[in-house]
Amino acid sequence: MLRGVLVLVLLFPAVRVAAQSVNATWNPVTEDINDQPENISGYHIYYGNTDGGPYDQGFSTGNVTQTQVDDLTNGLTYYFVVQAIDQAGNPSTDSNQASYEVPLEDCNDLADNDYDGLTDCQDVECSDNPEVCDGFDNDCNNDIDDLTGPDCPLQVGVCAGATQPCGGAAGWLNCNAASYGNDYEANDESTCDGLDNDCDDSTDENIVGPACPLLTGVCTNSRQPCNGAAGFGECDASVYGSDYEADETTCDDLDNDCDGTTDEGCPCTPDDVRACSSDEGECVAGTQTCDQNGAWGECSGVLPTTEVCDGLDNDCDTFTDDDLTGPDCALQEGVCAGAEQACAGASGWQACDASSYGNDYQTEETVCDSLDNDCDGLTDEDDVCGQADGGTDGGVDAGTDAGSGSDNGSTDDLLVKGGCACSTSVDGLPWPLLLVIPFVLRRRRR
Repeated sequence: MLRGVLVLVLLFPAVRVAAQSVNATWNPVTEDINDQPENISGYHIYYGNTDGGPYDQGFSTGNVTQTQVDDLTNGLTYYFVVQAIDQAGNPSTDSNQASYEVPLEDCNDLADNDYDGLTDCQDVECSDNPEVCDGFDNDCNNDIDDLTGPDCPLQVGVCAGATQPCGGAAGWLNCNAASYGNDYEANDESTCDGLDNDCDDSTDENIVGPACPLLTGVCTNSRQPCNGAAGFGECDASVYGSDYEADETTCDDLDNDCDGTTDEGCPCTPDDVRACSSDEGECVAGTQTCDQNGAWGECSGVLPTTEVCDGLDNDCDTFTDDDLTGPDCALQEGVCAGAEQACAGASGWQACDASSYGNDYQTEETVCDSLDNDCDGLTDEDDVCGQADGGTDGGVDAGTDAGSGSDNGSTDDLLVKGGCACSTSVDGLPWPLLLVIPFVLRRRRR
């Protein structure tokens, strides 16, 4: 029987090639089980892709303690064992197993992982790489993240076809108002445009139009009608109702022409008195007196006026500062589009601040979300998405990935004979993957 401890060291060859290679080195076996000198005629290395064998490839190395194994395939793990051969041609039992995983090119890390001198998109292995949302040009077509994202949750109305935006290194982002387009309204639908703006499969529902010009008498609470894509319609007799008269001619105790007076032009008994206007809002109820010609005089109260931003109910419709459109805010790009000054009641129109521009607004853009958050006309500027160059640089990266190895051997109760050929570094090479394989060679008799 042969006794010995082999230390197997797997190293990379100094010259990198596309078909991966690894150097195997071991110290010699010089004694048999009886501590007598043993002449070894050579060694045989076996390897394969199955843990624990069978090892379907291999070759004799001659009586040397080092060999290079070539033509290994990128991305596969290989398992190695060694046998010693004595002068009679008898092989020993297998050594303990060593393993090595041949690295594949990572198309997204700007490194030459497979040691062929080519980095990322320079490497042919990356030409068929599928594009993913990660801030890299994965498919090497000079476009970063050029792909369509997953569907957003809302897919009806103006939201049909909306997809999640790609946030570069942050991956797929949640859908927001910008994902659904300029016509989207997150809360109750407020725009009269013939569209399903809030994506609930109903169009222009519960739209309350602007107040009509006439709001007293039979015209109280009148609103412009929503005519779909044509927008809000004009207020006319059909809106004001069947009692409306452009010129009051009916004596029916109603303000038919909505001017704040009732049955004007109708004959009355001199010195008769009737109520006019109301005490709603800024209006003041008053009276009218029939003059000696049988015509009603002017109302002694205060009649409605046009609504303005002053904290008052000027048009006496029970609403304060309603249906007013404020002046535009200074910023109108990006998420600030359409922002307008808010009415602050008695203080008048309020200057715009961050709250005027919405939840997505930022004074300095810091979020990668495909929005122009700071409203300067630029989206996700200053590299907020952390995008790299996508592996399209022209340089050659020396690479950092030395693969991986394992040792399933045991050093318990083993007699170490001879010198150890292992080391912790090799001149001119990266740090080696040291696989220490202690084993007892036992001669098999035929």
